[in-house]
This record gives sequence, structure tokens and C-alpha cells, in this order.
Amino acid sequence: MGHHPARSRLALVVALVLLCSTLSFGVAAQSQYSLTVDGGIDTPDKTVTVEGQSFDVSETVRVEPGDEIAVETSGPTDKQYRVNLLNKKNQIAAYNNTLSGEESFSFETEGLTPGSYVVAVYGADGNYKMIQPVVVSGYDVSTDVDNTVEEDSESTITVDVEPKQNAPELESVKVMVSNDDDDIRTLTASETDDGTYTATTTFETSGEFDVFATVRGTDTFNGEKEILGISDVQSITVDDDSSDSSGSDDSSGDSNTETPTMTTTATMTATQPAETTEPSDASPTDSPETTESAQTPAPTTTNTTSPLHAVQLLLFVLVVVGSVYQLRNQ
Repeated sequence: MGHHPARSRLALVVALVLLCSTLSFGVAAQSQYSLTVDGGIDTPDKTVTVEGQSFDVSETVRVEPGDEIAVETSGPTDKQYRVNLLNKKNQIAAYNNTLSGEESFSFETEGLTPGSYVVAVYGADGNYKMIQPVVVSGYDVSTDVDNTVEEDSESTITVDVEPKQNAPELESVKVMVSNDDDDIRTLTASETDDGTYTATTTFETSGEFDVFATVRGTDTFNGEKEILGISDVQSITVDDDSSDSSGSDDSSGDSNTETPTMTTTATMTATQPAETTEPSDASPTDSPETTESAQTPAPTTTNTTSPLHAVQLLLFVLVVVGSVYQLRNQ
């Protein structure tokens, strides 16, 4: 039997179509999920690892003990998914299963130990899709710093800390300073009075900076000491202290006096360490009672999307067009 180039090319086209369709379906399935938790505070980007899967997060939700953790999700309508509330040991503290499509519900914090938690969407394929770090506050935390400071001048940041009932032991108070250029500093504040901590820093560059403080406990979560309390974010404007001045010429030809311009280049080297968490022995398939759903107002949700989907579709079109062209020229 003779070899048929046209049939070989047709078989190749079919295989490529199936491959592209499979990959595209995987990306589309991922983009079907979204997660919103009320009470988020913008924080510098960091990586959180859950069951060996890494997620980039840019906010932390703060919840008072006794208040509910209000959750809104969306997912596929033809398959069920679940949402787990994981504690610092990656154990399931609460969950809501048999979810489909858009859902609104809440987790109770009554009886939860103050500290760090994660709300995580668990897909029908056995993988986590999206997560949101949550802190059940064990301490009230506030910061005080001048709203406007001068470049190259030392600034003092004061942090007031007040424990709540049954607050875990405090190990340290950290102050985070960051700007839009991803310059991040982590400062350790020193206790100067009962419940009052201070940290000093020098802003070598002008611009807008965000400052917030966290209370850290003795236990570890995601590779660092767990957060027991977090303050609001305070904005600081750092003014540029460089100036230019020069003398003016007069009709008698007097000499000019020039003041040189001072230029300061800043290098921020303190960065937040990468964070990892040991996978948990807890299985997401364990089935305690389902958390009862409670309807909450619908905040804006953000869907997860990926540019890979468009690239795969473009590749698919190019392959099909090229193959058809070759077949027509046989």
C-alpha cells in the first residue's frame, strides 16, 4: 500500500486540533472561578503556598472575632466545587461544599483562635483554584506617622497595640513600608512603653509610600510568624529636598553665585522574604457538616484570566490554515 502525504497531513491536523482544544479547555476552566472576601487591606505582593500550590496575593482580609467572614464565589455550573477555611496548619477549620455557579455565604469566627487563615476555592478536579489570606484579629493595631516628610530625613513610626480577649502571645511588631516601585522595607519596632512600639527609617527617595503594621505571634504560617493583628494602611508623601538657585546678572557686571544641585540616589535592599508553607496532612475530601449559607451584598468580583488562552487559539488557527493550504496544493 502506497504512502499518502495528504492523509498524513490530515491526521496531523486532527491531532493538533485535539491538543489545542484540550489545552484551551484547561485554561477556560481555570478562568471560571472567582473569589471575593469582604474586608481586604492592600498589602505588598507575596506568595502563599497551599497544598503545594503557589498563589500570588496582594491583600489580607481583617475580621474581628465573632464577626462573619463574608465570601462570594463563582465557578462552573455543570460541576460542584467547595470552599475551605484553612488554619495556620493547613487544616480545614470550616468549609462549604456542593457549590455551583455564583454563591454567597459566610464562615463563623465564633470559637476560632485569633490568627492567620486562608479561604481557598477547591475545584472539582482536586486542585485549589484561588485563595485569600484572612486574619482573625487578636490585637487592635494602629500606626501614627507624619503624612508629609522630607527626603533624606529620619522618620519615626509609632505603633499602638492593644490585645483582645484570649489573644495569643505576641512575639514582635513589624512595620511594612512600600511604594509603587516595589521598594519594600520590613522594620522591627521596639517597645517604648506598655503597648507602644516605634520604628525609624529614612526615606531616600521622594514619592508616595504606604505604611502599615502587623503583630506577629510565636507560631509559623506560610514560612513566617503568623499575623495576629494588622493595622490600616497609612499613606506618606516624601517631598524632594533638591533645589536650584542662581544669582542674577546686573548692569554693572557683578559675578554670579550658583548653588549646586544635590542629587540623592536611594537603594532599598530590605525586601519581604519569599514565603512557603508545608503541605497539610488534612484532606479536602473530609466531610464535616456543611456551613450554612448566608446571603451578603454583592461586592465587585475579579475573574482569573490568562493570556495563554489567546496564544493557543492563535496557534490553532495558524496550524489549520497552513495545513489546509498544503492540502489544496497537492
